[in-house]
Formats: sequence, C-alpha cells, structure tokens
Amino acid sequence: MDSTEAWVKLIHLPGIGAVQQNRLLERFGSPEAIFSEASQSDLNEKLKAAVQNPQQQRIDETLRWLEIDGNAIVTQQSPHYPKQLKLLSDAPALLFTLGDLQLLNTPQIAIVGSRNPSRIGAETASDFAHYFASVGLTVTSGLALGVDTASHEGALKAGGSTIAVLGTGPDRVYPASNRNLAHQIVAQ
Repeated sequence: MDSTEAWVKLIHLPGIGAVQQNRLLERFGSPEAIFSEASQSDLNEKLKAAVQNPQQQRIDETLRWLEIDGNAIVTQQSPHYPKQLKLLSDAPALLFTLGDLQLLNTPQIAIVGSRNPSRIGAETASDFAHYFASVGLTVTSGLALGVDTASHEGALKAGGSTIAVLGTGPDRVYPASNRNLAHQIVAQ
C-alpha cells in the first residue's frame, strides 16, 4: 500500500474521527504503520475492527477523485499543511485541495458571517476583503451565501488570493449557486 492510499484509508475508518486518527498517528508514526501493526497491538477491539474494516467504497471514490488533474491531498506530514491547523487536537489528518497549495501557509484573515446580511453588511465584507487582499493577506472564508460569498468576491476583485474552506469536500460545491465562484477561486 502506498502512502497516499494509507492516508485515504485512515480517514475512512468507520466511527473514527479526527482526534482518534491523530492519536493513532502519534502512537504508530504513520498511516502505513497503523495498518501493518494495529492488529498485533493492544488497541481496543473497536479500533482494531475499524482498522481492519475501512470503508472501501469511500476509499475507492477518494482515490478516483485524486486521479483528476489538479486534485490533491495535503497530509499532516506535508510542508503545505497549515502550521496553525496542525496544532489542534482535532486537526484533520488530511486536506482535500484544488488550486495553489502555497496559499495554505500564507498570512491569512478569516471573514465569516451571516448568510443573510444586509446590503451594507455584504458591501462591508467585500470592501474589507478587497483591502486585506490588496495588502497581501489571503482571505479565508467558507463559500457560503452572504458574507462568505462577498468576502471571496472582494478578494478576487482586488486580484488577491482567497481560500474557500468547504464542509462538503471539494467534489461538491454547496451552495450550487457558488459553483462559478469556486472555479474562479481555484483559477486565481
């Protein structure tokens, strides 16, 4: 099993979240070691069962997604993995990415807010994002409607960089009405 496949298997262990994945990584040192050594270890039965029975259909779907040009994963061992994110106990084992990986460790500002802002609220978010992007900060938001959308658009209008953090994964843009915006973010 190659390293990429092992990382993908790690995130598709049934019933095992980010905190437990990080504990396994800390204990065994790598995803490959988890899968080769866990069955002979003193792990509890639930963890052993999960390691021995990863969700193969989801693993296969993820590996197919990775075959598409431009799609990539960033593991915690990658120099691209955001340093501040890695400090969290529930940091994701890996990130699914599209676009410029260098942006993940640039100085950033997060702008998030209402999905139903007033007109002035949306304009203010866009103006702030435009300014921050114009002075070299990467604007990070969630691609949701409202303030998030306005923030991404403001950063793009400034010719700056913006990162969209998605809860759905990069294969499904939500809301669908922001699909074009997502493509603009990746392109810029």
